[in-house]
Amino acid sequence: GVPVGDAQMPEIVAPLVPPPVPIVTPPRPAPYIPFFNLPPPPTELPDATRNLIRAAYSAGDEATVAALFRLARTTNPQAKAQIDALEADIAAQRAEKLAREARERADRLKAASFIDYWKGEVELGGSRSTGNSNILTIYGAVSADREGLKWQHSLKARVDYQRSNGETKADRYRLAWQPSYKINDKVFVYGLGQYERDRFLGYASRYTASSGVGFTLISNANTKLNVQGGPALRYTDAIDSPNETSAAAR
Repeated sequence: GVPVGDAQMPEIVAPLVPPPVPIVTPPRPAPYIPFFNLPPPPTELPDATRNLIRAAYSAGDEATVAALFRLARTTNPQAKAQIDALEADIAAQRAEKLAREARERADRLKAASFIDYWKGEVELGGSRSTGNSNILTIYGAVSADREGLKWQHSLKARVDYQRSNGETKADRYRLAWQPSYKINDKVFVYGLGQYERDRFLGYASRYTASSGVGFTLISNANTKLNVQGGPALRYTDAIDSPNETSAAAR
């Protein structure tokens, strides 16, 4: 108390106030997912997929290799870096294989003689009929080609002969040789020598010489397409007219 004069003041006691009670919010429960949890996409390319791609490449099945790479990118999107590395490795192996085969083929062609590596076709036929008409027909054709490292040769020959009732009805011969020299994989120069005989067309013999430039438009395992052209000189030994030398284009 505080003394005031002779009187004693009573002591004033303030009431006790309880401390504030903190409000604690309970954590929210995890949302319910009505499906089972799937594992995360793999970051490593599975060995089974890798081995399958390499097996298809070793078998030489390029279409299957491409399909497997597309499937691997779809099913393993997070393994993109490994898929890219595998694809680059296979592409490098393919390029090395093609270069090795090209070197081996070039070495074989260098060591080959002129009679090696020819390929072509031979066609022979004929007929004989008797009775009211006595007819004999004979025909034949030869086509041969040789492709070397720089030189390519093409030989073609054909014979058509027919005799009917003692009279010759067809008597045609044709022989042609065309050598070509490859400047590169797309461009070549060529020469041509050709002999023909066809008495029914009015000449006992005809000779053609030509030279020019050619271009390879398509060249693969299934298709080959060349275009070529140039000036030509032709000499004709005519039967019922004077011999003639003329210029031409091919």
